[in-house]
Amino acid sequence: MLLQMRLRLSVMMFFEYFIWGVWYVTLGTWLGQQLHFSGTEIGLAAGTTALGAMLSPFLVGLMADEWFATQRLLAALHGVGGVLLWVASTQSKFGPMSGFRSNSRARHCGLDRGWIAHRVSAC
Repeated sequence: MLLQMRLRLSVMMFFEYFIWGVWYVTLGTWLGQQLHFSGTEIGLAAGTTALGAMLSPFLVGLMADEWFATQRLLAALHGVGGVLLWVASTQSKFGPMSGFRSNSRARHCGLDRGWIAHRVSAC
């Protein structure tokens, strides 16, 4: 591997984990103290990362191997992730992000606020 490419990839990986370290470590404290989320809501917010870590290797691996150039896919996913983090930072209450409103069935089942916590079994 060329030295220039190794350096660029190293910088990208450093910034990726640097960003995780900046916001993920203090996420629970900020959600609980500033936004007054319950423990269940904080757990659900933190648990989305585990869900993404389990699903993304299959989905992104398929897309990178079959449909898109890997470097273009990584660039697009980093951009989309940055936009979603910015949108998430504008939220002030627990629920779906403002751009992703749920349909009437989801509202009926309580899926627009703390859906795993209480109401999934009722639907």
